Amino acid sequence: MRSADLLTHLDYRFFLPLSSRLPTRWAYPLADLRGTLQCLQRQESRKRAEENVARVFPELPPGRVKEIVVQHFRVESRNQLEALWYARPRPFFEQLVKARGLKLLLNPDSRSGTLLFSGHFGSTGLFFVYTGKHGARMNIVGRSIEPHENPMHPAALAYNRERVRLIESAVGNPFLLIGRGNYRAMLAKLHNRETLMLLIDVFPSLVSRTVEITFLGESALFPEGIGNLYLETRSRMIYWNIHWDPEWRRQEITLTDVTSRVEGCATTREVVQELALILEKDIRLLPGHWLSWDSLEHFRKPAHLP
Repeated sequence: MRSADLLTHLDYRFFLPLSSRLPTRWAYPLADLRGTLQCLQRQESRKRAEENVARVFPELPPGRVKEIVVQHFRVESRNQLEALWYARPRPFFEQLVKARGLKLLLNPDSRSGTLLFSGHFGSTGLFFVYTGKHGARMNIVGRSIEPHENPMHPAALAYNRERVRLIESAVGNPFLLIGRGNYRAMLAKLHNRETLMLLIDVFPSLVSRTVEITFLGESALFPEGIGNLYLETRSRMIYWNIHWDPEWRRQEITLTDVTSRVEGCATTREVVQELALILEKDIRLLPGHWLSWDSLEHFRKPAHLP
């Protein structure tokens, strides 16, 4: 076994499980240490992230850019640690999370479905589990984790399969996978007044149809699905985010009804652009919580496309 494979095996089989058994006041600092070490180890990823942060925030000194990138790795490490807590009972999460606007999910609009959206920002899995344990039901649109589509180390695969299983159990529905021709199924869910959850900052290479917008100061390709779904159903549009609140030492969830932001949109591009602006505002406010800094170039329009 190569040294990198051995480290990954030990990480998922031993370090994460052992860390998860500690009190959260100790487990989170260990996750931060793990994230810092991963930042140092993954040199190419760190370099790309630093270049992308510096391009989006040219006014920041190099030291602050490096801090944002280290936090980016730490937030993802916490996200991975928390997955090993998903099976715990609801009272555990009451001490870990505070939520605002949860009633928007627990009291759905009886006249329409709900489009729930965010980005790869903060502890996304914890949001699903927390809201699910409070009674929210949703259909999550996500990417397959099977090896032929998303190759990963066997230990990481086993971890992610269990993570997905626990999220599906919490929200009451299996994932709707992208790239499977599930658009009609998504429409049916909305027409049935159900909640459909999408992360809008999905790499354009993973979907069949995209739209060109402006994101973080550059031209970018985003999936057009959520824009089409809104225009066909005029569903309620709710934005959510989750981030670490250092003052309360808890994860904070916020849900906001942003339907009024898209009601005047007449085209798919207008809808997607408006939603991207909402996400971008939070990225600029809390840049270390966005998990795609090392992949920003994937959103650019290829040179060969008109």
